[in-house]
Amino acid sequence: MMKKSFQSLQKIYQAIKIPKELPYEVNKAIKKAQKRKLSFATRTTIKVCTTLATCFIVFVVMVNVNPNFVAAVENIPVLSQLVEWLQIREIHEKTEVDVIDAQIPNLTNTGNTELERTINQKINEKIQELIEIARNDAYESKKMLESYDPNYKFEPIHLNISYEIKSAQNGILSFIITQEQTDNIHANVHVQKLMYNIDLNHNKELSLQDLLGKNYEQIVNTQIKEKMAQIEKEGTGDFFEPEDFPYLEHGGWFEGITENQKFYVNESGNVVIVFDRYEIAPGYMGMPEFEIEFTD
Repeated sequence: MMKKSFQSLQKIYQAIKIPKELPYEVNKAIKKAQKRKLSFATRTTIKVCTTLATCFIVFVVMVNVNPNFVAAVENIPVLSQLVEWLQIREIHEKTEVDVIDAQIPNLTNTGNTELERTINQKINEKIQELIEIARNDAYESKKMLESYDPNYKFEPIHLNISYEIKSAQNGILSFIITQEQTDNIHANVHVQKLMYNIDLNHNKELSLQDLLGKNYEQIVNTQIKEKMAQIEKEGTGDFFEPEDFPYLEHGGWFEGITENQKFYVNESGNVVIVFDRYEIAPGYMGMPEFEIEFTD
């Protein structure tokens, strides 16, 4: 009986995912962010930006939950485009292993049904894939835990899928779909982000080259390295370096953007490069973002 319990415990231990940043945390203490006093002008700017961002968020929420609000903005050119371009599909499911609440945007009324079909298929297939992976993992966890303790009461995982519009102007629609998974087994919320950038003027999904030109890779890599160096110099953040992973030949630190690099277009029309948590920095840095400035 004791042997069986030990083996079960060993399986649970081996199933625990070790954070990618662990070697870094062991070999290097995280720098403490220095608190700096902000000028009156900076505080004012932050308040204004926060107010504008709040208004935009309220608009997005109202578009999806209040039909009367939608009807009211349909006569306002810029806002009516936003209402017109996206149709929200909801999923609410509950099984013995998961609870799913999802709001999934689908492209519509662009005048190009082929573009809509392609983008929507990509979105819906990816969402279904994420749901199936999470559900299968939950079943595996339930099975493993109950094999160790038949009386164990498994608590369903919670899967929340939402969306956020980053830009809807000049014919460019940029939005993010976020999956957040919580459970009673892992301490952290598991987050995945899917990003879509669509040029409705030319009926296509945008690439970094479309937005930044043929030298986009050099432009992006140079600016990211400069911004990372500035952040570390100011003591407001930290990033992985090769010496933090002495047993790896590559990976774990920033070497340059990838072929499928995540990005979105912000309200200023600038590209924002996004990295997953632990991809280039410790977990406390979250998902690092770098706004890329246009260069002549």
